[in-house]
Amino acid sequence: MRLEKNVIGLCLLIMLVGFAACGQPAPDTATNETSSPPTPTAAPATAESIAAHPAVVQVLQRVESQGIQPQLEGESLVEWLLPEPGISYRLTEHLAKERLVFHLYADAAGAAARAAIIPESGDTGMTDWIDVPHFFQCDAVIALYLGTNDQVLSALTESCGPQFAGRS
Repeated sequence: MRLEKNVIGLCLLIMLVGFAACGQPAPDTATNETSSPPTPTAAPATAESIAAHPAVVQVLQRVESQGIQPQLEGESLVEWLLPEPGISYRLTEHLAKERLVFHLYADAAGAAARAAIIPESGDTGMTDWIDVPHFFQCDAVIALYLGTNDQVLSALTESCGPQFAGRS
C-alpha cells in the first residue's frame, strides 16, 4: 500500500512539472536560450488611418484646390483591390456619379504587387464600372478614380505619377 502511495505521488509530481512547463517558451537547442515571443502584427487599417495617409491627404488637397469637394462615403468594396481595406469618396454634385477610391497596402511593394494583376485597360470582365476607371499607385496606396474630370485626373497624376491601368 505504501509503495502505491509513493508511485501515485511521483506520478502527480511529474504531471505538475509537465503542466508548469507548458506555458514556457521552448528552448532553442542551438543556443540553449528560450525563444522570444512573436512580433505583433500591425493593426488593420481603418477609414481614419487610410484618410490620414500622406498620399491620400495630398491627392485630396489637390482635388479640393480645384474646387471639388470629396465627400467620404464609407468602405470601398472594389473587388480588384481587396482584401486590403479601402475608402470611397463621392465627388461634388456636378460630378455626382464620379468616385475616388483609396486602398492602403502594407507597403509600396504590396501595392505594386496588386497593381501588377490589374489589366492595363482597367477592364476586369467582371465589373461594370459606374464611369471610366483610372488606376494610380501612390506609394502604399492604390487610387481608383471613376470619372473623366481633367482636374481630378491632373491632381492624381501630380500626386502619384501616371496612371498604371484604366482608360485614357
